[in-house]
Amino acid sequence: MNGYQDCLDYYRDNAIKPDGRVWPRWAYSNEDMMPGEVTDKGFYEAQWGYLLDANPDLVTNVVELYNQTGNKAWLKTHKGSCEKALDWLLRRDDNSNGLVEMITDSHKQKRGSDWIDIIWAAYENAFVNAKLYHALILWADVERQLGDGVKEKLYSDFAAKLKVNFNKPISAGGFWDEENKCYVHWRDKDGSIHGRNMVTPVNFMAIGYGICEDSNRTKTILDRIETQMQKEKLFFWPLCMYTYSAGEGNDWQFPFPNYENGDLFLSWGAMGVKAYAAYKPELAVKYIKNVLTQYAKDGLAFQRYGRTKQDGLGDDILSGNCSSVVGLYQGVYGINPMHNRFVLDPHITPELAGTNVKYQFRGQALSIDLAMNRYAISNGQFKITAARDFGFYVSLNNCSFFNGSSDRAAIEVKAPAKTTLAMTVKHYDENSVAWTQTSTGSSSTQLTTCQVHGLKPNHGYAVMVNKQLLQRVKTNPRGSLTFDHKAGSQEDEIVIESR
Repeated sequence: MNGYQDCLDYYRDNAIKPDGRVWPRWAYSNEDMMPGEVTDKGFYEAQWGYLLDANPDLVTNVVELYNQTGNKAWLKTHKGSCEKALDWLLRRDDNSNGLVEMITDSHKQKRGSDWIDIIWAAYENAFVNAKLYHALILWADVERQLGDGVKEKLYSDFAAKLKVNFNKPISAGGFWDEENKCYVHWRDKDGSIHGRNMVTPVNFMAIGYGICEDSNRTKTILDRIETQMQKEKLFFWPLCMYTYSAGEGNDWQFPFPNYENGDLFLSWGAMGVKAYAAYKPELAVKYIKNVLTQYAKDGLAFQRYGRTKQDGLGDDILSGNCSSVVGLYQGVYGINPMHNRFVLDPHITPELAGTNVKYQFRGQALSIDLAMNRYAISNGQFKITAARDFGFYVSLNNCSFFNGSSDRAAIEVKAPAKTTLAMTVKHYDENSVAWTQTSTGSSSTQLTTCQVHGLKPNHGYAVMVNKQLLQRVKTNPRGSLTFDHKAGSQEDEIVIESR
């Protein structure tokens, strides 16, 4: 993580043009360079076109590393550069519909604009806009943390508008293709629609980044992909399920399947796993296993795999080969460190029930237990168990439970020194909270201090321990209350109810 901080610092200082455009590539040699478009540090524009996903990707990388480290001081050094990168792209929304435009207006100009670089995506590109949406959501939250409400509103408002228009049918200026039951790749300036061939990264990102919240669309997309996967008996998802139309890509990519028009690139494994994990985790696990099986055979030492023979092709080895295992930890095991907590959001299958993961989180050795609808995190002193996703954070003798994806602690328990404490959270909302709690290593005179947040402000609650009234408490103006009770080795049932 320290090494990647240094890497992103180098990008901040060397990979952003004065106007905010991010150089999309770096190499020790520049044979893939757009003539003249290169710096003395080796950053360059690709000969295939202006690949605009570089701008949101840089921002996303900064935020995701910050969530790993929690280093806000480091994050602040990237505030200006990330804003510059986002603002450059936002200015490209010339028609004010929330969808940014590419440098090219038409596929006939034969220039790429995203990671699939020799497919001639132009004008309003769903791939780039999906990346932008994700970066805006992440960075708006960063602006909130840094206290910049103006920038937070700018980015969150743009993201909301982008989402609405992204989901509109193609007949209304959006990307949803009702006829082909997928999100298309792009729209030319003349209104013509392109990439109607179920481009998997576009559709996986729409689902995984939360742009598509229509469960029927999600089901249709993922079921159609899986049907074709079974039909062809493919071990991994290709870049597109069907062929691009003539003229939509570099000539040598036809006939289908060939290279970016149909081959299997492993770099999109984490995104595919994320999309399936929340829908049918058994399918996510199936493709993770397929990749591990392939690794046992050949080490995945190829750029891609051919569609027809599923044989390894290309010597341009991509680090994305590990992507499916990233998906296993993030999407299936549900391990997602955040800036102020460790979030556990599993989507496991019955065969994975009983899995235990050892995970290092900011100097603490965490033990994560995964059963069906029962998840637990322990650092040796504190253990929290719940039946749904939650966040966990421990400081000196203090343990915090975060409800769901919230970044505000819902329950905080401070235990006496040299005490271990285990709690199982059963229910939490503003009207009532319930958990069980046991502790060891403390004497009968020592007290455990509990704070509960997110309740109704200035409201009365009854605190019950083992169905006996402990005390009546009124919350403060922020909706928090505090109470003490004796620690003990027996299991105590604690219930807080609105009165």
